[in-house]
Amino acid sequence: MRGIHNTYCNRDFLDEIIKGRKKVPALGIAFTMLNKLSNIIVDIPKEDLKKLIENDETYKRLNKRENKAFQAREWIKVFNPENVIDDVFLINEGDIDNYKNIRQEYGCLIIANEQNDLRSLERMVKGHPFNLVPKADRIDDPTIISHDSWTQFFNEFNLSPLNAVVITDNFMFGNKFEEQKEYSLFAILKSIAPKKLKQDFHITIFFNNDPDKRSGVVPLTKEKAEKLVNEIKDLNLCTSVKVSIIAHTIKSTTHDRELITNYHYMNSGVGFGVVDAKGVREIAKGRVLHVFCDMEGSVTTKQIQAQASLWLKPILDGDKGRDASYSYIVGDTDVVNRLFL
Repeated sequence: MRGIHNTYCNRDFLDEIIKGRKKVPALGIAFTMLNKLSNIIVDIPKEDLKKLIENDETYKRLNKRENKAFQAREWIKVFNPENVIDDVFLINEGDIDNYKNIRQEYGCLIIANEQNDLRSLERMVKGHPFNLVPKADRIDDPTIISHDSWTQFFNEFNLSPLNAVVITDNFMFGNKFEEQKEYSLFAILKSIAPKKLKQDFHITIFFNNDPDKRSGVVPLTKEKAEKLVNEIKDLNLCTSVKVSIIAHTIKSTTHDRELITNYHYMNSGVGFGVVDAKGVREIAKGRVLHVFCDMEGSVTTKQIQAQASLWLKPILDGDKGRDASYSYIVGDTDVVNRLFL
């Protein structure tokens, strides 16, 4: 995962985007995504792309972008959705059979040049705030909306498509975890799990496991982490789930309480373990952002998402923060979460 992704384009759809970008808002969004966030791979012969770059000013400009490729490759006939990480596919509606099912079954973002898909692009550039507030702290103002649970929020905002998730939260496994897990961690996983996924759903959880300075007790022992892996698998989130939990000692890397998927970035200032059987116990505010948010900024959501993954990779690999007796990795350790490939 990098600060840009590969976008595979049908030539006709690419031309439609270029010609209509100033008149049709969704096509303007698609063009910005191509221009700002993408290595562009067009389904035409190499010689054809070379001629277009020589004779068309927009193609020429796309080819001159720094740190981004513009390539020709006849990819549609050999399209394979397996092992897609964060690639985007822009197609004519008839290019790929059952593309809407493939989008759900493999967690890859395929967008066709048809009305509903184009309209979805306009939603993808908007942030989706959550506002979990204990009842005692809610303001007596009918214009201010609060969420009662993670389930309620994710029912309003669907994260699909996705096939992998990474969660970081240093404080999730505190003293109240057993009381909260069903309504916090488990509720989040149940809400976002891609039920129709035909391949393994990858879940990786990172947290700082330094012992408490007063008691010397670690937040989560290895034995309890192994038990938790089995509990997550017993949730029957989808057909096949691969889970790993990584306890480490680099507190700063996982301080910000983040959740990332193939195409989203989410952060929660107070963490994710704020709900128990009695409801919301602490105020949790934040937003879920699609990677198409903030594309015009000097720092994009896509960059933040990729940066989070790249900071975590050395911990996953054991190069940082895994040298203490209370640091470990448990679960499906033979499987690497797609977001780190």
